[in-house]
Amino acid sequence: MGEFWYSLSLFQQILLCIVVPVTLILVIQFILLLFGIGGGDHADATVDLDGDGIPDDVSNTDQGMEFTEIGGLRLLTLRGILAFLSIGGWTALVVNIEYSVLLAVVVGLLAGAAADILYALVMRAVMRLQENGAVHLKNAVGLTGEVYIPIPPQRTANGKINLILQGKLCEEEAIWNGDVFLPTGTKVTVTGILGDALIVAPLTAEQIESRA
Repeated sequence: MGEFWYSLSLFQQILLCIVVPVTLILVIQFILLLFGIGGGDHADATVDLDGDGIPDDVSNTDQGMEFTEIGGLRLLTLRGILAFLSIGGWTALVVNIEYSVLLAVVVGLLAGAAADILYALVMRAVMRLQENGAVHLKNAVGLTGEVYIPIPPQRTANGKINLILQGKLCEEEAIWNGDVFLPTGTKVTVTGILGDALIVAPLTAEQIESRA
């Protein structure tokens, strides 16, 4: 092992010192993700420069810091940087076996940048899939539901209702402005949204009959 190490140039030794630990970190992270560990990405804050209204991250998939976003792609996340160093480093190491350090650096930088961009594209695609499948409370306005947990009067506390929202049976927090409790089983309609809670009002007998 010592003979192999001393047979390398200083440039190659530096590259190995970078790519080996970085690659090990990526492998460990991949194994953890397979077991459902470390999947949170709330630390990756996002700046959406493309203005498409979608934070181009998988805020729940890529742990680490995120420093900037270019053209709607989160290029400088922790994992993006690790991919850049790993792919770029190994590429430069292989190229330097036959070619000059300068060419190895250039090719390594290009390969690392390509890896980072590819990673960012994959993450943005996953985020948009999540966005398309997300339940949006604004779509609940005007829908009918049924009280599951009694709703206190005057917005003093939240109850819960069950309703079909975007084709799914959902259980959502609910409040209302009336003076009495809305007991379990009360038919209600959603009139608005306040934070993460739906504002509801009880349906009259006529309304229930007309919607039956």
